[in-house]
Amino acid sequence: MMKSSIVFSSQPRSVAVGDFNNDHQIDMVVANSGTDTIGIFLSQDDGTFTNQQIYPTGFNSNPHSLAINHFNNDNYLDIAVANYGTNNIGIFLGNKNGTFSNQKIFSLNSSRPFFITIGDFNNDNKMDIIVANYGTNTIGILLGNDNGSFQDQITYSTGYDSLPYALVVGDFNKDKQLDIAVANYGTDNIGIFLGYGNGSFTNQKTYTTTLNSNPSSMAIGDLNNDNYLDIIVANSGTGNIGIFLGYEDGTFSTQNTFSISSNCRPHYINVGYFDQDNQLDVVVVDSENDQVHILLQYDNGTFATITTYDAISGSSPFFVAVTNHNNDNQSDIAIVNYGTNDVLVFSDHL
Repeated sequence: MMKSSIVFSSQPRSVAVGDFNNDHQIDMVVANSGTDTIGIFLSQDDGTFTNQQIYPTGFNSNPHSLAINHFNNDNYLDIAVANYGTNNIGIFLGNKNGTFSNQKIFSLNSSRPFFITIGDFNNDNKMDIIVANYGTNTIGILLGNDNGSFQDQITYSTGYDSLPYALVVGDFNKDKQLDIAVANYGTDNIGIFLGYGNGSFTNQKTYTTTLNSNPSSMAIGDLNNDNYLDIIVANSGTGNIGIFLGYEDGTFSTQNTFSISSNCRPHYINVGYFDQDNQLDVVVVDSENDQVHILLQYDNGTFATITTYDAISGSSPFFVAVTNHNNDNQSDIAIVNYGTNDVLVFSDHL
């Protein structure tokens, strides 16, 4: 595994990647929970990054999660941030040179937004926001307008004391409408909300991740090549990953679990193609043991090899994004280290 760049931050919680200045290089934005800011790092031709450009998210905002997309239809990427401390979503509209507007906020009352992602849930070609509201045990949908603003959130219950922690979006039942899956940290399950295509959803259907599993992250992909999306979960409490194979009607199998290592505490999970066999693989960050694990997949939803890389002692890797930073058609990874205040970008790692 080769480390291609190190960038410094302040108690970083998450990272998102995209081309912010339209130079065909992958840039990064980091949520700095310790300084109530987001930080922009523009990629340079030699694989390094510029110094961090800081944008404030508000006093005591404690930004947790990021998503990027086009919110005002100007062909420049914009940024959405979940501000856990101030109970709002912040929007930074992008300019063509990789700079951004000041933050515009959209209130979520006392919801404690923990995770954010994007999708067009009502098929109007405008990007909408979905947020996991840790404090109110709900998910919230904010339908987008075409000027970078959003409507008030519409909420759906995830269950008493569920503490929703992470989200993924995909078409689980092949009806060409976006659906939602949520990791319910407090009730040890994942919840599925099937979309109607008009911005509304079914009530939640849950699948257990077993007692005290505390699911903290999710990813989706077709692991067994049956053309239906499957769900991969990081179970931080039981130290394993769980696989839920998807069926054509939007239901899922019971969980199959895979152990990673003794005393593992997988905090965040993602998927990518790491060994050029066209099978979707998994990357997990282990915050307890300061490790990164790569799980290479067979073509049936099981795993052939687990490769472990040691991070710096005390780094507490918290989040991992998958990208193609060096444009070699092989997945690269960006790891957020909460304990050592940095983001590491790795390429050519297998």
